[in-house]
Amino acid sequence: MKADIYSFGAMVFALIFKTYPYKTKPTKTDRLYKFIAKSDFDGLWESLKRLKRDIEQCEPDPDSLLDLLMTTMSPDPVKRPSARQIVKHKWFITN
Repeated sequence: MKADIYSFGAMVFALIFKTYPYKTKPTKTDRLYKFIAKSDFDGLWESLKRLKRDIEQCEPDPDSLLDLLMTTMSPDPVKRPSARQIVKHKWFITN
């Protein structure tokens, strides 16, 4: 189910960054929530790329992680990968 794939991406995000990708009661300054709420895929991608510096310290392949997050958390359910595709994703295999 595509909603489960989104939830998977959100949980990976929470485990890596030790915070949720958005707050339950978002503030006007919560950038990630704004991008998700507006389905602004490009804005969300740019925001996550800024976090790349943070994950480079603990991740051997930050680009692969960002790709996994962006595909699983895509606002368009049709663009989200299946569970089978996820377990074959480069980040999933190497970690």
